[in-house]
Amino acid sequence: MTCLPVISGMSVRGVTTVVVGVIYRPPSVPVTAAIEDLQTQLAHAICTGKPVFVLGDTNFDTLKPDKADVHRYLQMISAMDMKQLVSCPTRPASGSLIDHVLVRQSDDITATRVEPCSWSDHDLVIAETTLQRERRRPAEVTIRSTRDLVPDALCLELLVSDWSAVYSATDPADKWKAWLAVWSPVIDRHMPEKKIRPRHSPAPWITENDELQTMMRERDLADAERRAQPADEQAAQRYRLCRNRVKSAQISAKSDFFLTSYRRSRRTTWKDIRRFLISPRAGASSASSSPSGPRWADRLNEYFASVGPSVAAALEEAQRVTEPLPPRPPRVVSGAFRVHPVTLSELSAAVKHTAQDRQIRRSAAPDAQCIPRGKLGLSASWVVSAPLR
Repeated sequence: MTCLPVISGMSVRGVTTVVVGVIYRPPSVPVTAAIEDLQTQLAHAICTGKPVFVLGDTNFDTLKPDKADVHRYLQMISAMDMKQLVSCPTRPASGSLIDHVLVRQSDDITATRVEPCSWSDHDLVIAETTLQRERRRPAEVTIRSTRDLVPDALCLELLVSDWSAVYSATDPADKWKAWLAVWSPVIDRHMPEKKIRPRHSPAPWITENDELQTMMRERDLADAERRAQPADEQAAQRYRLCRNRVKSAQISAKSDFFLTSYRRSRRTTWKDIRRFLISPRAGASSASSSPSGPRWADRLNEYFASVGPSVAAALEEAQRVTEPLPPRPPRVVSGAFRVHPVTLSELSAAVKHTAQDRQIRRSAAPDAQCIPRGKLGLSASWVVSAPLR
């Protein structure tokens, strides 16, 4: 059987990727070889994990499942967890069903029908399906967490570790294995591995640009050659040329990406800018800003327990080195003064002392018996506080 994957990964922007294949088995091809060939190619397509659509003329009439060749063909399809959708004859001259549509058992096909065709002796087979929008799956990377890392503790444990197996090994492979046996457990305790989802989205102008990817591989090879031959000036010069070429290509590819985004759809331009150029808002606060755990509680207890002794020691040191501190002022309470009604003479004196213009001073009589009523508000605060002095 000839099975030609016409499109091995058909995708529409924002829609699930599917695998489409076209098959044809000439009647003269041996059945065993054809079925084995089809089984191999179906297995390869199914391994992609994407919806699979295989269409074509197999020359197996599934309306006659009792025939040995057809039975083997249907058995192979069932073993591959696939199904054949067409159920009515597709070749009117012989009344046979030899044009098939193969999909996975889990794939949902909304409709399959056969339409008459005037330009071929085979009728037209139509299969309809609805492609779902593909959700963006956040990528996860494995890192070593330094959240609880204490560098001094790490260095101390590495210092007191037993490295005798490393020094006693003679073979480089044994020495490396012994070194890892000491190093890895210590690192795992102080910097355990964890999976995170990077905040920054990948740069499509780099990841989807084959030419730029090739230039970056050439740069990496030139860098490896430069490190292997540090005295070779030509290797260093070659690396610098590759590095500068990659930088220029990255800048150009980035500009082209946003220019194309603007020309294709202005609605998505700001979405692309926010996604790839503007850093996202900071997530949860780090350990330094919001610490927790028993170790942090111990630190708080130690601090507050040491405040009193620290202040006392500082005061004692200040008394010993410098002049004695002055005595504390007496405590002010409500019983330290008594409120009594203001007299007319006190009010007149208050107006005299607080007047700021000549008109007030002229209106205040020498015997303090006549005070302009409109001017009393100017000295209200002084009048209230005067009896308290």
